[in-house]
Amino acid sequence: MACGTLAVAVLLAWVSDARAQFVFDPPVNFSLGFDAWPTSIGHGDFNDDGLIDLAVTGRSNDGLMLILLGSEKTGFEPAVPLEIGRQTDWVVVAFLDGDPHLDLGIAPRGGVGKVAVLKGTGSGAFGDRMDYLVRRGPSHMAARDFDGDGDTDLAVMDNTSSTVTLLLNDGNAVFTATKQINHVGRFDKGLSGAFYLTAADFDGDLDIDVAVARATGHVTVLMNNGDATFARAVHYPAGTATGIAAGDVDGDGDIDIVFGDLTLTTPGFLGVLRNQGDGLFGDLAKFPMPGNTMWFVALADLDGDGLLDPIVTDAFGNRLFLFHNESADGQLALADPQQIDVAAFPRSVFAVDLDDDCDLDLLVASLSTHQVQVLINNTPQAEPCRGAASGKSPARFAARKETQAKAPAPRRPVITDTNADGRIDAADLAAALQEWR
Repeated sequence: MACGTLAVAVLLAWVSDARAQFVFDPPVNFSLGFDAWPTSIGHGDFNDDGLIDLAVTGRSNDGLMLILLGSEKTGFEPAVPLEIGRQTDWVVVAFLDGDPHLDLGIAPRGGVGKVAVLKGTGSGAFGDRMDYLVRRGPSHMAARDFDGDGDTDLAVMDNTSSTVTLLLNDGNAVFTATKQINHVGRFDKGLSGAFYLTAADFDGDLDIDVAVARATGHVTVLMNNGDATFARAVHYPAGTATGIAAGDVDGDGDIDIVFGDLTLTTPGFLGVLRNQGDGLFGDLAKFPMPGNTMWFVALADLDGDGLLDPIVTDAFGNRLFLFHNESADGQLALADPQQIDVAAFPRSVFAVDLDDDCDLDLLVASLSTHQVQVLINNTPQAEPCRGAASGKSPARFAARKETQAKAPAPRRPVITDTNADGRIDAADLAAALQEWR
């Protein structure tokens, strides 16, 4: 496997609305090698040098993850392979064992029925892998304190059995295995067609609740009883929900839910379920998008106005949709989406300040072109930077003259009736996208 090759190309961003609010530099592309197939990007300072480092999961046939340490000169050092032994779909970065070094939680793919935990050493390296049993097909994870004991637990989404498994942390990154049912908050609520989850305090009781996006037409919300057991699921109609995120979108102080709608032919939409203040959600608000393969959703304040702006990936459209949040006085309002072209099959997107200028830049995992893309944010910020910052260093991510390495031509998955309901619909498309590489 060819790891660590740096290749850069300029992709011009096309803005769908002349009044667009966001300004980003053309993407800078970091090539990962032709067997990387990146699916998610974890980020944090792994070697305590003050720079953002990356942990990239993917569909590598060699069972490798990639670690890219930050570099003052080039943005990132060449990728270093990390042996996992399986293809991987997701990574979370968190403090899991009580020391000051960031650790990794990893969802391997391929029916292995385990998640992996690797403890950080503070040098950019990671210790021996510890595996924990979950259901057969982990696809997504969230790292939060679900049982209220002060350490970080893991919630694991399984898209084969449509269950969520909680792995409870003893404080030293040793997790209660799922076979010990009496000690694990595992709950199976019939979450068919589920790929992503999000975790937040929806009802204001200081416990972390869970919401799951279901491609079969619902968002499912499960309220935490405070001890990592969960009340009966509540289902909200939501189109073909795939990616999901949680945050106060309308500015009223409660945590709302946003998701992307994936369709076969008709234009999709960004869906917002507004929290009524007690963890119950009102009618679905729809914001149209011209694409139809909305896959991943993130929330970030891209212009420093204190409001969370939705970001959506369009898998087949090879673009991002950015919604400027114009909500005021608790009334939800989003501008028409701004479109930015990116490399083929943007599998996921993440917001992080990469250049220390106190605004949020974007990282994109481009599945079929084997790249991580960096989009540096130059949007004027409504509020000045608060707190210490080392100052922007534009040279780190400046577009260079190297020629983009030629990647394999993007392909599209074959869509079949995966759920045997007698028709091929958006739920089948979602399953095909999840499994495809």
